[in-house]
Amino acid sequence: MMKRLAVGAWLLSSLSAMAQDGPDPRQVYIRNVMANGSGCPIGSVGSDISPDAKAFTLTFSEYAAEVGPGIPLSESRKNCQVTVAMNIPGGWSYTVLKVDYRGFAALDAGVVGQQRSTYYFQGASGRTNSGSLFTNIYGPTSRDFTISDNVKISDYVWSPCGVTRSLNINTEVRVQGRPGSRGYITQDSIDGELTQTYGIVWRRCS
Repeated sequence: MMKRLAVGAWLLSSLSAMAQDGPDPRQVYIRNVMANGSGCPIGSVGSDISPDAKAFTLTFSEYAAEVGPGIPLSESRKNCQVTVAMNIPGGWSYTVLKVDYRGFAALDAGVVGQQRSTYYFQGASGRTNSGSLFTNIYGPTSRDFTISDNVKISDYVWSPCGVTRSLNINTEVRVQGRPGSRGYITQDSIDGELTQTYGIVWRRCS
């Protein structure tokens, strides 16, 4: 079974509201959001940017991973890369600080579900230019879950100064277990709507 999901809620206004903490919030807005991957193939994603361009929501219909008898191995891992193009005024750089996830997992004993998020800026490469957050969920269990991860300062990945680069966020869910076992994990809230909130930390370019 596949549930209808929503991903996003990019909250910029609350994190750049004070001038001393960041640039003029009127100059910070989302220009475009795109999504692609095995969990969000073309035709399965609905996209919406709020009227003030401070938040976005992507709605999915196929973002879930599953294992079990008769289920192809390809269904055990799904991913979706979200590319966010933002307008950032000159003289400022930003980084991801906090990522919140809500979801659901139904796992037999010995089955492990994993939620992972890797983020990097367009054109970046190498470990020092990307950051990953992940959580394992162990069976037996059948429950909704909420994950709140914070990125250590040493792991911060800052946007480059002087150039415009989109932020890429590669989200992933996967299930692993012994032969014959069953498992299902999806990024979904209790009411069927997934919310991923990405906090922003600002710094001035030198």
